[in-house]
Amino acid sequence: VQSVEREYAGSWDGPIQFSPDGRYLASRYAVWDVQSGKRLLNLVVTGLTFTPDSKYLICCSVIIGKQSWIAFYETDSWRVARRLTLPLGSNLESIAMHPSGSSMVTLGTILPPRIVPKPLGYFGMSSELQIWSPLDADQPAKTFPPFPFYGGGTELTFSPDGKQLALNALPTACVYAFEALLAGDLKGQELLPQHRLTNMGYSHDGSLLM
Repeated sequence: VQSVEREYAGSWDGPIQFSPDGRYLASRYAVWDVQSGKRLLNLVVTGLTFTPDSKYLICCSVIIGKQSWIAFYETDSWRVARRLTLPLGSNLESIAMHPSGSSMVTLGTILPPRIVPKPLGYFGMSSELQIWSPLDADQPAKTFPPFPFYGGGTELTFSPDGKQLALNALPTACVYAFEALLAGDLKGQELLPQHRLTNMGYSHDGSLLM
């Protein structure tokens, strides 16, 4: 066991992920070189995911009252290769890359000035799931109807084969068949009813969801 960082820099909740090639470890506050433990990049993000070839780290974030953004960092230089700015009120909290690299999914909370037809969840807040394909698109290919937001952690993760998407944002976590989700089916299999999880991840072979 190696401690790559002993410095405390605020809350350490939120996503943490290895790059597929195993060279980098990314959290919501920093990126490290796994072998040396050197900090390579400082971040303040709400969600992150690597492309399957490890060439890009894709992050999303928001400053309350301002616009959300999605940034594509090149891992060979850590410069921002591309940046998307989303409409005001789209508070992105999580992002996941499909293992094929053909699409990504974002999960966010709808905040004023955006409004939904009916107030939902805590303080009338709602969550929104979007699918982006291809990756260089400026707009999501599919946006699902808003659903209640009840607070707690938000998390998205794909199974290694890309057939399942696990989502934690409702009063419970759910697993969806991704092909059915693409067809508009939002009926998932509930996990641990009435529990809001802080983090989820599949085992390497996809046989376990932890």
